[in-house]
Amino acid sequence: MSPDLDMAPKALSILVVLASFPVSQAITKCTFVPSSCGCNTDKGLISLEKYADSPFSDQDPITSYTYHWSPCKDITKGSISASCFQEIPSSFSYDCGAFSTTKTSVKDGNAVFQLDASDGTRHSTITCTCRQNAADVFKFDSEDPMSPGNYALSLTGEICCPKSAPGPSGGGGGGDGGLSVGSVLLIIALVVVVVYLVGGVALQIGVRKAEGKERIPNLSFWTELPGLVVDGFRFTLSCGKTAQYSPI
Repeated sequence: MSPDLDMAPKALSILVVLASFPVSQAITKCTFVPSSCGCNTDKGLISLEKYADSPFSDQDPITSYTYHWSPCKDITKGSISASCFQEIPSSFSYDCGAFSTTKTSVKDGNAVFQLDASDGTRHSTITCTCRQNAADVFKFDSEDPMSPGNYALSLTGEICCPKSAPGPSGGGGGGDGGLSVGSVLLIIALVVVVVYLVGGVALQIGVRKAEGKERIPNLSFWTELPGLVVDGFRFTLSCGKTAQYSPI
């Protein structure tokens, strides 16, 4: 067989492997967009709008205090109206951050939302961590022991992943972000498959006068592929360790 045709399945395999790797979602900037309850990043728009009417809540198992966060607006609890607040059972609720004070930043590649109470006595920091195809989980993490009234909370899940590239003006709404690296590689792989199959079959029939299944280019490679895949899985599951044999 010609060298070019022999290399085709190897090139195709490399493209498929590269396309299977997840694209990093770490961000370097996060500009607050009130209309989407999120922020524009260099990787796209993070929008929490789906939770506009469903505030997040989590209870601290140690104190039994419950922490609430409404990412899109202030909500009222008793005499308190705030975006983030602390609820003490059978007692009071405290303002931990008004929506109008929301600021965004980036820490360790993740979006961070910072809110201040209307009276400035309490502050909340919510770290939004992207987890592809994972459920959204809101959690109270801690209160700074050196600075009471400073609360660390976290939101982890698919909701924190950028969805589309920012528009030309950098405003909300996202705009058309084009194709991701993985999508481009998959398209290239598809084109290679089509060209490889059509060209390979034509070569086998027109030049080599092949018949039956011999018309399939690189037939031996594709016949051996399932076994190679099984061997690859076995190698991965064994962490690369070779089998141990008893001495003869």
